[in-house]
Amino acid sequence: MIPLTLAVAGGKAAGGIAADHWGLEKTARVSLGLSFFCFCYPDWMITGMAGVFLFNMTMPLCLKQMHRQFPQHAGFAFGFLTFALFLGFVPVILGITAVTKVQTLILIALSWLDLRLAFHWGRNNA
Repeated sequence: MIPLTLAVAGGKAAGGIAADHWGLEKTARVSLGLSFFCFCYPDWMITGMAGVFLFNMTMPLCLKQMHRQFPQHAGFAFGFLTFALFLGFVPVILGITAVTKVQTLILIALSWLDLRLAFHWGRNNA
């Protein structure tokens, strides 16, 4: 349990540091893309933990980008993302806890694609 907790918390910290160093877009593309490949082999402890670490790197990036979008409304940005976390927990509350590897990979791939589109759209509408 401790290694998983460290992967989650460490990923969040590493995401913020990496974004400061390489920028939001590059950090998000690389960490989310690599997490996809790690989650192809989630039963192997190293790749499973690496996938969790890399996937969690995206959380501070979301917070930073929301703050950029709503600089005068930091509380709204934080609250909106907190609500999104709650929505992600709803299936657990409803007892839906079994997610297949294929479903996980599809969701990560869709997140990566959505991220690409969002950065592309943001550049063209800035």
